[in-house]
Amino acid sequence: SGINAEYGDQRRVREHYYITNNLRMPTVICIDVSLSMEQKTAEESLLDHTLSSLKTFFTNLQAVVPHEFIEIITFSHTATILVEFTKNSTQLTNSLSEIECQDRTCMKEMMELCLKECQLWNVITPTHIILITDKIPNALKESVEGFPYGCSMSLVALTPTTDVNNRLRLF
Repeated sequence: SGINAEYGDQRRVREHYYITNNLRMPTVICIDVSLSMEQKTAEESLLDHTLSSLKTFFTNLQAVVPHEFIEIITFSHTATILVEFTKNSTQLTNSLSEIECQDRTCMKEMMELCLKECQLWNVITPTHIILITDKIPNALKESVEGFPYGCSMSLVALTPTTDVNNRLRLF
């Protein structure tokens, strides 16, 4: 319909603007800190592996794109902004030492907080969400469908490959 074509045109214009001006989109990193993230892999817990990977990511990001805005949200039964949007990779890296496992996972609160944070940038600036979790609940599909136009999400699923393949068909 006409409205979908209009949104599609706006998206192409926005993407062209970001590509031609070499601009990045603000990124929200959501980290699951539920007790299940304490599961041990061969050498470390899922959470420890996540945090060490993020430290490397922030170091490399600073070298490649030092002007990237990143926010960190942790979630278990509640969602909390650990670091508000910043370009300071040292602050991002240092904040990771404050993360501790809590109790159960509740995606709903995290998705609501992400939605609120995405809206801070308006629909003109696309926002990217990186969700790191060992759970992929069915409710995530409905939550993602309610996200504003211009938001995109990447899922880092810390689960066995066969399980992930079965659940990702929902999207």
